[in-house]
Amino acid sequence: MPSPLENGAAGSGPHAAIWLTEPSAPAVEMGHLAGYDTVVLDIEHGYFDLRELDTIIPFIRATGMRVIAKVLGPERGPIQQALDFGADAVAIPHITSAAHAAEICGFAKFPPLGDRSFAGGRTSNYRGFTDEWVATQDTATHCYPMIEDGSAFDDIDVILALPVVDGIFIGP
Repeated sequence: MPSPLENGAAGSGPHAAIWLTEPSAPAVEMGHLAGYDTVVLDIEHGYFDLRELDTIIPFIRATGMRVIAKVLGPERGPIQQALDFGADAVAIPHITSAAHAAEICGFAKFPPLGDRSFAGGRTSNYRGFTDEWVATQDTATHCYPMIEDGSAFDDIDVILALPVVDGIFIGP
């Protein structure tokens, strides 16, 4: 039976993801054993606190899987916390327009591209940063605004063209 990873190497094609609403090491392990390459953490609707995120995100990454953190909402704090804990990407709910996406998604990218602040810690191996590190982070860390209402759907082409947007999640 073909693995869900057959075309799923990072950047080379579709990814197969499991969606978690609570931190569960066994669920992560089972997903990894089943061949999934990505875990989506539904922080907005799930049961996660900061301490659990600080534990589960590095655990997921240690299995070799990507982490997409669907954050609490379109605000700087939740976006930067998920990325500071080591998430590979953020999915940001409740984006209402291209202008809103430009502002909010900028919190996932460092200046001059965006407006993410530097906290040090895990993502920089507990060291400072260089221009090369910032460029690598901005390329490797993805930002996916969620298109959940009509006003954002009308702006979808403009949203996708934003330099701080790496793809989109389509909502209900």
